[in-house]
Amino acid sequence: MDASGEMKALVKNVTEEVTAAAIVKQAVSVPSGPIYRLVTRGGGSEIERSGSDSRFLVPDSWASALRLDGVLADGGLVISVPTEQGRRSYAIDELAQVRELAALEQTDAVTAAGNRLVIFGRAGLKVRNTETTEVTYGTSVRVAEASSNRAGDTIAFVTRPSPYQDALLWRTGTPAVPLVTGGPSVRPAKVASCGDGCHVSVLVRFPRDRQILVFETSRLEQIVVVEHASNIFAWTERCNLLHLDDHWPYARLHRTDPGGETLSAGYVRGATTRLLPSADGTHVHASSVDHPPSVLPLAEVLVEDDGSLPAAGTEVRTRNGTLRILRRRHRRGRSDRDVFLLHGGPYGLWTPCWDPIVDLLGRLSLEVHQLEAPYTAALQGRHAQFNSGDFGAVDAESVAEAITKVSAGSRLAPLILGHSYGGYLGARAAQLIPGRVGGLFLMSSIWQANDLARLRDDDRENRSPLSAFLAHAFPRGSAIPATDLPRHVPVHVVHGSRDPIVPVEFAVAATSAIPNATLTILPGEGHIPQRPAAVSSTLHDIANWVERTNNLVWSH
Repeated sequence: MDASGEMKALVKNVTEEVTAAAIVKQAVSVPSGPIYRLVTRGGGSEIERSGSDSRFLVPDSWASALRLDGVLADGGLVISVPTEQGRRSYAIDELAQVRELAALEQTDAVTAAGNRLVIFGRAGLKVRNTETTEVTYGTSVRVAEASSNRAGDTIAFVTRPSPYQDALLWRTGTPAVPLVTGGPSVRPAKVASCGDGCHVSVLVRFPRDRQILVFETSRLEQIVVVEHASNIFAWTERCNLLHLDDHWPYARLHRTDPGGETLSAGYVRGATTRLLPSADGTHVHASSVDHPPSVLPLAEVLVEDDGSLPAAGTEVRTRNGTLRILRRRHRRGRSDRDVFLLHGGPYGLWTPCWDPIVDLLGRLSLEVHQLEAPYTAALQGRHAQFNSGDFGAVDAESVAEAITKVSAGSRLAPLILGHSYGGYLGARAAQLIPGRVGGLFLMSSIWQANDLARLRDDDRENRSPLSAFLAHAFPRGSAIPATDLPRHVPVHVVHGSRDPIVPVEFAVAATSAIPNATLTILPGEGHIPQRPAAVSSTLHDIANWVERTNNLVWSH
């Protein structure tokens, strides 16, 4: 079999594995109940319930925007989908019968508790099953995060007024009471309530750190402060709080009891998006280079904590600061060609769409490096912020320097594969080091100033972690220069026809202006390719792009 035939066989194998794999997009649970999973396979999307063989096939019109909101006491699952008036909520009973639940127009957040559905909208707060609406905050306030106890009578939520947000506690028949008041350096971002409602935790973001504040709700007294926490935390039975801190690329798991004692339980492998206490014990929704997003028992992804960090990625120093690199070495030793994956904001190194791509690139004998974006490092104080008015110049300079250093020992010029803002950085970095980059593959990339500048000024600006990225990427009064694709390297662009972040017309215009650029439009896809057919198409395009670059000779 010739080289082209081998490459096609590799793509076919990875494509078949992606199509057959059950990729968990979302998961919800309650400590004493089942886990519900939204799963995508080759045949479409389904909702699964742990401990049951029944399935609910998700309509195609719902698949990309469906949200799992919570679990009712009778085992029913509450979901919601967007409409022109806001999100519409439904309950699925044993994954067989669907009943529509009345919701406020322009619904912000939904949470399920007991047999109650708690709905937040611009008109106020509604508790379904009593048919009562209690307005507990101004109608100009948005609610983005909510949590409830089992009975649904103690509810914590985060409001998003401008310019700051507050964390509030509401109990039946009483006004909402502030738990944490936001300000320039204090930004509540997430809440969680224990099952009995006796404890509530609030994630608070500071300029360079995060904390979880634990309150005893009977007296609204703060009793515990958890330092260096991440977005991932959950209450389990007996009022134990599980939470993670940020030891990249693993996170250390801790347990905190109401008395304030915190014990380290080990490291969690891979990118964890959610801790899921359930009747079958605590699970995690996690992804890594070893498996696609899955729901796994916590014990299966824990690494023993012996007091030292497990082997992580590497770091590269640039004149503007330090960037981290997660490297997947070629199975036969050092490859003679590197490929750098540049993630978009605010997804981080483990962007879900990377999993099959990393696998394919490794099988194509490439040394895969997932490079941390400079803005991510800047938010943690390890890299300089770029200058207002010169969008991304410092970031692009650091990416170019990092790629040059890491690939210095390779025989062939490296490749760059970027998603969203990572694609923008890749294109600018390639312009800075002509002759040092062998090819560009850009997915849903940023092209012009109005791609994301509009997000800076609408309500979505206040949603973390997007808010942190936008604060870095779009200082007030700044603008992005239009990105010109380099003319000296093979460029391929993949873009969803329904990308809500970057209109596909920008990709068409950018590629039309460059003779060596090609474009694939993915019908019906958004900002991240998710449907198996779109992922398969992207994998074929990546293989063809690699083959194009292999036909060219590059020198350092």
